[in-house]
Amino acid sequence: MSHAVDNVPDDSCTVWVADGTYEGTVDIDRRFSSSLKVAAINRHGAVLEGSGLVVDIDGARNVTVDGFEVRHLPGGNGIVLNVSGSGSTFAEGITLVNNIVHDSYDNDLIKINAGVRDTVVANTITFNPGPREQHYDINGVEDVTLRNNIMFNDYNGSGRAVVDVKHFIIIKDSNSSGLDLHGSKRVSVDGNVFIGWENGGGEFMVKAGNDGKPYHEAIDIVVENNLFLSNGPDTARAVFGGAGVKNLTFRNNTINHTTAAYQGYVFETKGDNPLNEAVSVCNNVWSVRITDDFAAVSGTVGMSEHHNVYWNHGAPITGFSDSKGVVVDPGLTDAPVSRPRRGDAAALLRDLVQAH
Repeated sequence: MSHAVDNVPDDSCTVWVADGTYEGTVDIDRRFSSSLKVAAINRHGAVLEGSGLVVDIDGARNVTVDGFEVRHLPGGNGIVLNVSGSGSTFAEGITLVNNIVHDSYDNDLIKINAGVRDTVVANTITFNPGPREQHYDINGVEDVTLRNNIMFNDYNGSGRAVVDVKHFIIIKDSNSSGLDLHGSKRVSVDGNVFIGWENGGGEFMVKAGNDGKPYHEAIDIVVENNLFLSNGPDTARAVFGGAGVKNLTFRNNTINHTTAAYQGYVFETKGDNPLNEAVSVCNNVWSVRITDDFAAVSGTVGMSEHHNVYWNHGAPITGFSDSKGVVVDPGLTDAPVSRPRRGDAAALLRDLVQAH
């Protein structure tokens, strides 16, 4: 595959990959003026696996990777799929679509890192990152969208012991790349489904900012139209939160009986972070089961919370006021949640949304 990518004409070509299991690293670093698609002939029929980095997109331009299963071999090291800039050159115009990325034994599943822009991940299923790592590590980027993806953990289903994991998604900037971005900017998390929680009690399902840098680590971030579901054996710290963020919007999301200590949100500062600025929480539906605090906020200026629906099965919600929304039963279904390890992510996502 790496050879084909290096040698096809720069003329909107497709590299077709036949069914089979391919071991090793697929390197993609070519910059296309037109576009290139690398696609499985039969969706998920081509399996890419390795003991280290399996797919490495490094400084490439205008490349789509479509329809693969990507995974570590047992005991593998490093990241499963990486997109990154190369020195002072952005990786840009990258699309990852219709893939299944799973079972890292050491690190993140997908890392979009150190100089990436104009990149989309869509209709992708991820499960089982490595210990203390994430499904998506979005770190030092501009204009990145995660849309209509499904995320969950199912270690037992992979014949593995449950490990202590971090976030489904972290958006931050801890890099010292030659691009010197100082904050991930314009990241959209739109229309995804988050299922359950296995271990990682001190972490967030989705978080912006994390590493205590002396600048805003995440700027102009929108998290909208997502569905957060329960059915996990363990408890996260919070559904959503931020540390060192600016212009962050959490809107139009549905949170249904999640297993989190704070089933709302936590905004704070860490290390040398400046204060969080301009945080908006609006138009969300929260159907929760809590006995303690719903949310926690510190180190934040300019926060707005309005036009939300809150329901705690008739029990009070700490900190509620009429200016924040209404208390009413939204009638959401608290049904068992499947963990769809294979299949068409777009169809599976529709089924999950309709079921809840």
